[in-house]
Amino acid sequence: MLLRAKDIHKSFDDQPILRGVSVAAAEGEIVALLGPSGCGKTTLLRIIAGLETADHGQLLLDEVDLTSIPIHRRRFGMVFQDYALFPHKNVRQNVGFGLKMLGWDQPLLNNRVQQVLLLVGLANFDDRAVHELSGGEQQRVALARALAPFPRLLLLDEPLGSLDKALRERLMGELRSILKTAGDYETSILPNATTGDHMAGAPEPAEQPAVSGAAMTSLYVTHDQEEAFAIADRVLVMNKGQIEQAGSPVELYRKPGTPFVARFLGMDNLLQVEIVSKEPPVVRGALGELMLAEISGINDARATLLIRPEAARLTDGEDDGPNTIMGRLIDISFRGRHQIASVQFSLAAEPVTLKLNFDSTVRLPTVSSQVRITLDPLSLRLLEPEPPA
Repeated sequence: MLLRAKDIHKSFDDQPILRGVSVAAAEGEIVALLGPSGCGKTTLLRIIAGLETADHGQLLLDEVDLTSIPIHRRRFGMVFQDYALFPHKNVRQNVGFGLKMLGWDQPLLNNRVQQVLLLVGLANFDDRAVHELSGGEQQRVALARALAPFPRLLLLDEPLGSLDKALRERLMGELRSILKTAGDYETSILPNATTGDHMAGAPEPAEQPAVSGAAMTSLYVTHDQEEAFAIADRVLVMNKGQIEQAGSPVELYRKPGTPFVARFLGMDNLLQVEIVSKEPPVVRGALGELMLAEISGINDARATLLIRPEAARLTDGEDDGPNTIMGRLIDISFRGRHQIASVQFSLAAEPVTLKLNFDSTVRLPTVSSQVRITLDPLSLRLLEPEPPA
């Protein structure tokens, strides 16, 4: 692993913010820290950057302890939500600022600036004033500036948070592509050794910039699960200063491990049930008895049932199979490619409402109509019981 943060603890005013967090990132990997405001993800990023000091724990880069290495010698790049560009400098001057501070010769500096501007899709923007750029273009300049000195690790804190929804969605895929082709520092030009800032073990400056096409190791902070899923190789979901679950985007979406993770990923259909049988796998709750594809990893007789939004299909009276239940359609929310149907079921003392996704081509009945649906056993998953409030 390139980066290891082990058992990190941090408190402010005796309030614990991080409670023994451990994070690792392999060479070329994009790791997202995903969680709600106040969960500690930005504090963890600042500790790794050297902007904050942990109360306890260890930070290693290539198995070298970072504690005694000052910020400017860690060779980390940072991209912030507010861009932090110099308003009185043009694009070329902003992107080349870090290289100038490192003592790069002007021809090599200009060459590298051209290289990273091309990488982020801003070729020929050299002389543009920052205030003339759109929000998305300013964010690309900030990214180019962070990438220019060939950082060992790139730290991004809500970099798309201030952009409008349409632009943010467009930049998600582009940002991943940029990070995956940002180059390998060991075959690229680096600061001139005569400046005294040449990092131990780094190669001597080359005559021309060269990019191998390797991925940039990145730690990416966001509260937006779609953003994390689109950009990251691996996602760490944080809750109250701890890692609640880690995995690839596909793993997290298909198999959320706790009710908190399920809800944070937008899956709100959670019901308390009791296990009737493990073979066949059957549970009983407010929707009656339901059959699952499997029951594993649950040791208690009670559990939390996750009904995925895509679990339902409309059926008629001639298609009554397992998991077919009657409800009343109380709301329809059109979302373009899909529609969200709120269906209320009154099979128990307390009515239950599920939010179910249907393709926009499915013709739903009018609101207040009775509907018959079947729940796919493969889209039902048991989680551990929710802890007491």
